[in-house]
Amino acid sequence: VDAGHGGKDPGAIGVGRLKEAPLVLEVAKRVAERLRAALPDVRIVLTRDDDYFLELDERTEKANRLIGSDRAGFFVSIHANAAFSRRESGFETYYLCTGAADEKAVQTARMENGVLLDVEGKTSDETSLTAKILQSITLNQYKKESVILAGNVQSSISNVVRTRRASRGTKCAHFYVLAGAIMPSILCEVG
Repeated sequence: VDAGHGGKDPGAIGVGRLKEAPLVLEVAKRVAERLRAALPDVRIVLTRDDDYFLELDERTEKANRLIGSDRAGFFVSIHANAAFSRRESGFETYYLCTGAADEKAVQTARMENGVLLDVEGKTSDETSLTAKILQSITLNQYKKESVILAGNVQSSISNVVRTRRASRGTKCAHFYVLAGAIMPSILCEVG
């Protein structure tokens, strides 16, 4: 379970100067706690458990190391949507693809991927050959499972959330944080 942003990357800044990073860390901790209670025989790990910065590729590298070559796993990155308009609200779950579902998905991915240049000082062209190979593997080998996982997570959130915030659905987009995972991976924008 990956709590997005952290440390020098506060993520989106919301109403009342609420920062995304501590909010999604709390959500990730609660998700991990509930998963541990429901699945006591499954190892549930957080990529970060406090307010510190991890580069995007470090997040999936950590998950990949924990999974190893003979164990199954999932990578779930948790974020909180930033809206371009006060009229927008809701939650959505993404899986990795080379394009995007729609223009809003492109905008969301662009904002989340912005940490590469803004905080890490890298461009997408500077990603390593290893990262590009892992991305290709993820896109091809784990897409079906990622789509299923995204749908199940989105449906589960829809069943629990009882507010005016709408389900914005399951979508695909190119998120760098998902690209290096050698397992099914999704990114949840929790609203």
